[in-house]
Amino acid sequence: MKYKLCILTTDSSWGGTEKMIETLVKGLFTSYEISVVSLRGDGTLIHRVRPFCKEAVNLQMRSKWDVGALYRLWKFLKKGHYEILHTFLFHANILGRILGKLLRVAVIISSQRNVDPWRKIHHVWLDRWTSSFSDVVISNSKAGQDRLVSIEKIPSQKIEVVYNGLDFSEIPVKNKHVSSDHYGVGMVGNFWGMKGEAKGYFYFIEAAQRLLKIREDVYFLLVGAGDRQKYEKRVSELGLQNHFRFLGGVTSIYEALALMDVFVLPSEWEGFPVSILEAMAFGVPVIATQVGGIPELIENGETGLLIPPRDPLAIEEAILRLLDNPVLRERLVKNAKKIVSEHFRQERMIEETQKIYLRLLNSL
Repeated sequence: MKYKLCILTTDSSWGGTEKMIETLVKGLFTSYEISVVSLRGDGTLIHRVRPFCKEAVNLQMRSKWDVGALYRLWKFLKKGHYEILHTFLFHANILGRILGKLLRVAVIISSQRNVDPWRKIHHVWLDRWTSSFSDVVISNSKAGQDRLVSIEKIPSQKIEVVYNGLDFSEIPVKNKHVSSDHYGVGMVGNFWGMKGEAKGYFYFIEAAQRLLKIREDVYFLLVGAGDRQKYEKRVSELGLQNHFRFLGGVTSIYEALALMDVFVLPSEWEGFPVSILEAMAFGVPVIATQVGGIPELIENGETGLLIPPRDPLAIEEAILRLLDNPVLRERLVKNAKKIVSEHFRQERMIEETQKIYLRLLNSL
């Protein structure tokens, strides 16, 4: 008999967390009877996991206090008689812990996906209070774990780190150089709201303006779904339209990475970005800010280049350093591929997650 597992997440629009949920579902569905529920979003995740689930539902909450959606969630969880409830992202963590406790779900697991500097005191208090209803909190980085211990005051023994992992069977082979006469420099990250702004798009655009004064054999790519109007406006104000391409959301991230010779993620804060893992595994040298869990993945000068956040000059200098030094690019790519292949495969992530499930179930 299969254990019944419910995965509850805040958002179903496609991004790094949603990719990791899909990876978990695909890796676990032969051993567990899985249901996936999202509170809101465009439903992309729900559509992608449905073939592997008993049920997959987007509640389409209209607000945080959508009573109708909360009632539907309560009914869904009560009807399912789940042995495991695994929640992702802040809103789902809070609701899942409370409802799971009330419904006497045997195992409740929460997730920490970022360092979340946006949280206000009531968020911290809610997380601290409801964390007592969780058996374990899984963080995808040590940085996320440190935040929960130092700010939320959650006991360290309740938190376990399980890093993101990639499906290497999906990674195509990359040509060494995209264009014979131009270099592609790109970013990947959705444009939605506060988290979109934290990706550092404006700093990237300013760095591009500076760099184009030195050399013109470069084009810039911005990849991601959401409202990008203000970024397009800024590019236009600086007269850089001929050097920028906005690709929007893409079906395969590797199609976008194939257009890049350098990948940049100048985020102001992060957890453990899947996009960096994908760029490293695919063979694009990475420049990223030294924030959140990124230094746990990138060793500066060995597997990528680390720069300070909010610093267009540092972005420009790092890009120039890579464009001017093909030997360095090749070395970073070689080392990065090795690290990701050895430590950040989906098999490891799935195995470590399942060990937590089984340990908690066996302790009942």
